[in-house]
Amino acid sequence: HKEEHGHGHEHKHGHNAETCTDQTCTDKSHAHSHDHNHARFADRFGIGSFVYSRRRPFHPQRLVDKVIQNLPCKQNLALSAQLRKDTKVDQRSPFAALVRSKGFLWLSNNHLEAFYWAHAGNYFEVKKQGMWWATIEPGEWPEEDRADITAEVQGEWGDRRQEIVFIGIGLHEAEMVATLDECLLTDSEMEVYRSHWNTQFPNVIQTT
Repeated sequence: HKEEHGHGHEHKHGHNAETCTDQTCTDKSHAHSHDHNHARFADRFGIGSFVYSRRRPFHPQRLVDKVIQNLPCKQNLALSAQLRKDTKVDQRSPFAALVRSKGFLWLSNNHLEAFYWAHAGNYFEVKKQGMWWATIEPGEWPEEDRADITAEVQGEWGDRRQEIVFIGIGLHEAEMVATLDECLLTDSEMEVYRSHWNTQFPNVIQTT
């Protein structure tokens, strides 16, 4: 799973390796299923995970207010210095149980670039990852990645999306998803977004 975006960078989300389910197989060239181990950890420690996927941008301020400020991180580089000093994690927040999360962000204040969400233990940051493939001429896509990129590019907004995996103990998935959904742009905000970016970047390539 390659996580680099941008022109000239690799950007794959497909999983090409076949998974071998034979528990007696010792061939290291095979990808082996470890679901039985995951199940034991989940049963013993209550560890669970899920992937949040949406094709709509986040409103940055709502994402900070409802989610980022409530991550259980002492070193939260996504917050301003003042917010880091003043913010106290709401232990009632469903995000307080997270131990790790990572993935890609689409933020409404940047139409061209993807962001990488990186959280492990007490550390969290959001950083620019590179250009969305939809901003790059299809003829410039790497030939070896073309099939994967084409699968990612969908509809009006190309490959722009939210794709974050959350891992934690006793996760309340439904509550977390509902909170994340509240951070997305509303229908009326999407109309403003569409008008604004079509005006600001009329030559951006949209591939369907």
